[in-house]
Amino acid sequence: MILLDSETYEFILRIIVYTLIDYDVLEYPINPFELSDKLGLKTHPYSKLSEEEENILINFSKDGFSTEKSNGEWHIFYRDKNMNQFRIRYTLMHEIGHFVLAHINIGGEKEEAETNFFSRNIIAPNVLIYNTLSFNVSPQTIGEQFLLSKQASEIAYKNYLNWLYRFKKKGYKDYEIMLLNNIKIKKLVA
Repeated sequence: MILLDSETYEFILRIIVYTLIDYDVLEYPINPFELSDKLGLKTHPYSKLSEEEENILINFSKDGFSTEKSNGEWHIFYRDKNMNQFRIRYTLMHEIGHFVLAHINIGGEKEEAETNFFSRNIIAPNVLIYNTLSFNVSPQTIGEQFLLSKQASEIAYKNYLNWLYRFKKKGYKDYEIMLLNNIKIKKLVA
């Protein structure tokens, strides 16, 4: 597993906020289909293909992948059969991350680390966890509010605790304030 430097993390967090605001995707929980549409990305579930093509794609990538066509269009192919909604959401955000971060070498270790960080943080930004769940933050409430799997919720919770430690020392970053000032949150947890 490759660790990114703090400048890269900050750059990606800023890109997330600018992307959401620039493309007017301002409601949480985030809808990856809405974001991909607004970015001009075409999404294709594996199930819309023939059974033979679907099996080829599953062997190529069990979750999904993105590709740029010769005409410059980006397409995201994702597995939808026998996959839960949380995995589909994460896969779509991961592939959107490759596009937003302008990755050319998709599959490189650094690019995958950046895109995993992007997808984790666009789905459940720490500042929104803090402001939405207040004193009721747990892996379970994060999962319920941001529509994450149990495993993803536990990772989000650990990331949140690290963020909270920094936040208590330094307060909000400018891009976090931008996000708070622009986002509408549909509260799913009481």
